[in-house]
Amino acid sequence: MNTIRSLLSLPALREPARTRCGPGVLFAMAAALALQPAAARDLGVLEHPPDFYGYLLTLADRQFEARTQEIKRILAADDAERQLNERQRQLKQHYRNILGDLPSDKTPLEASVAGTIDAGHYTIEKVAYQSRPGFYVTANLYVPAAGSPPYPAVLVACGHSMSGKAAVTYQQAAILLARNGIVALVVDPIGQAERFQFLDASGNKIRNRDGIKHSLIDTNSLLVGRTMVGYMAWDNVRGIDYLLSREEVDGSRIGVAGNSGGGTQTTFLMALDDRIAAAAPAGYIMTEQRKFHHRGPADSCQYLPFAGRWVPEHADYITMFAPNPVIILHAESDQIFDVRATRAAFRESRQVYEALGVPQKVELFTSPGRHGFHKPLREKMVWWMRRWLSGDDTPVEEPELAVQTERDLLVTGTGYAATHWDDALTTADLNMQRGVELAGRREAFWKEHSESECLEKVARLIGLRRFTKEPEMEHRGTVERDGYRIEKVIIRHEHGLPVPGLVFVPEAATGETPATLYVDGRGKGREAGAEGRIAGLVNEGRIVLTIDVRGIGELADRRPLRFEDQRRTAIPSLFTGQCLIGQRTEDVLAALAVLSGTRNVNGDDITLVGIGQAGPAVLHAAAFDARCRKVVVKDSIGSFVDVLASPLSEYQFPYVVPFALKYYDLADLIGVIHPRAVELHNCGRLRGWKLQDAPGRGRGG
Repeated sequence: MNTIRSLLSLPALREPARTRCGPGVLFAMAAALALQPAAARDLGVLEHPPDFYGYLLTLADRQFEARTQEIKRILAADDAERQLNERQRQLKQHYRNILGDLPSDKTPLEASVAGTIDAGHYTIEKVAYQSRPGFYVTANLYVPAAGSPPYPAVLVACGHSMSGKAAVTYQQAAILLARNGIVALVVDPIGQAERFQFLDASGNKIRNRDGIKHSLIDTNSLLVGRTMVGYMAWDNVRGIDYLLSREEVDGSRIGVAGNSGGGTQTTFLMALDDRIAAAAPAGYIMTEQRKFHHRGPADSCQYLPFAGRWVPEHADYITMFAPNPVIILHAESDQIFDVRATRAAFRESRQVYEALGVPQKVELFTSPGRHGFHKPLREKMVWWMRRWLSGDDTPVEEPELAVQTERDLLVTGTGYAATHWDDALTTADLNMQRGVELAGRREAFWKEHSESECLEKVARLIGLRRFTKEPEMEHRGTVERDGYRIEKVIIRHEHGLPVPGLVFVPEAATGETPATLYVDGRGKGREAGAEGRIAGLVNEGRIVLTIDVRGIGELADRRPLRFEDQRRTAIPSLFTGQCLIGQRTEDVLAALAVLSGTRNVNGDDITLVGIGQAGPAVLHAAAFDARCRKVVVKDSIGSFVDVLASPLSEYQFPYVVPFALKYYDLADLIGVIHPRAVELHNCGRLRGWKLQDAPGRGRGG
């Protein structure tokens, strides 16, 4: 197992022989995770618990600063244009890699029109197409009544409105385009309007507190090598395919525009699809760094894993789109996306376009108001599209516009694509299908590569970093109890935050004493009471070290969100390239190292216990470090597929490793740990809506 030494650089790791265990291990239903505060107030270790989110921002800031220095260097160079072209090429390559897997082939759209509305100056067609087989996209197509086709066309991407394409401002934008001789396709985003993904057995949508579950769809997607951004981008790529299939549309004159979440989609799409000739992202472009510091992470439809390493900033997407014309539209009092950061992103983009010799092709327009697709922004968007798609620079004025009711714009009879078509699939279905398909790939990966090579890949996926020196343990006080004492300790290692811990030492502990490293996802104090599980282990004569890993207990986020457990810290973790599991694995490995070297501990008899969300980190640590004789995981997942089967659970974020199921599952780690004992108790699916709860049945397999 030279891999362990090369990864961790820690001496004297015991290396028992390994044999692979067979695939297809089945696990029982998971117990509900009881996320409650620690029971014993006198067992706090850290005088001033660190700010975990602030720590993550520090890591992200380093990536942002490295990028800033690179941009400054390139723009100051004599050959700035050449270097920008090379940077654009690299950005596109990196973007395509972190976007996740997209279909290798464009399958038939199987487009249909459910009805048409004659609105005088334009018609509205109620359109559906399949971006993937069985994955229906509902949209409205606005076709000008005047002028001579073929017309230019604009795909209008919608923001976070539950009415999607029927939201008044998106109707007004589409109508204004059509009245100015431009076809407009307004697409329902995933999770909104007729494309709601989570329905109960009766076909009614499940709001589950916030209604829009882009973040939860993303965590599911990441495990199988996909992303929410990628799903939405592919829907829009196929939307452009649909526009090009229409005889009314000139395929050489295609634009994309949208506000808020639609501005997000516009930004990601314009950097992906070379057929787009003009773009107008509204209510989105700013600096990612300011967003993290200002309001914190937003919806996961705005983030890609590893982006901090490769494509950190919004302006990078404008660079990828260069030298095509793009206008940034923004409200001056936007309370979500700070307009000062928008101006900063524009200044950089303007410098890039100047270096490329086309400064006239990038503009910024702001108007009074808070976040929204206001009339002046819509007018400027249409003017921009007329200017670059039609060669008409005439100012655009929006008259009073009559809009349709949401019901009148429905494409489906039931109100939801998932229930209207018998063969309709949801993202949960697609992800589960992909998870099943990847089983063979994983098996082949482990057969075709050595165990050390496979573990190297796992380490890269979770962001596990090498230890170049031994972790150290500091004593911070003692609590005496009947029959044992509790030593408060801090474990320091070169990566991450100080790890608070409690060492339970039996009075009778002399000589070589068996030990347990106890990692509880609910916090180290949860079972530290006199009647807790840890006391039971101590009474059996074991020394027990229990710790808080990053994001848990004393290292928990100080300002957690009201839903989607640990999302505020999970997103910047994924952004910087190290998921929560990777960070927690480092903490567990550090604790295991100090425990094995603790006086009176029998290094040949250490049990590693993981409870709840700490379970996967414990399994990873045991696979990378042989200094534990036995591993016990309770009340956790037994496979990443368990997360796929519970797509609406709010407790997914601690269990996500981007692209994991393409290369390994927890059973593969158990195979590495073998022949050391591994026990899984009450491990299975997470709490929440299950795939089998979908209308009719779970079609994911």
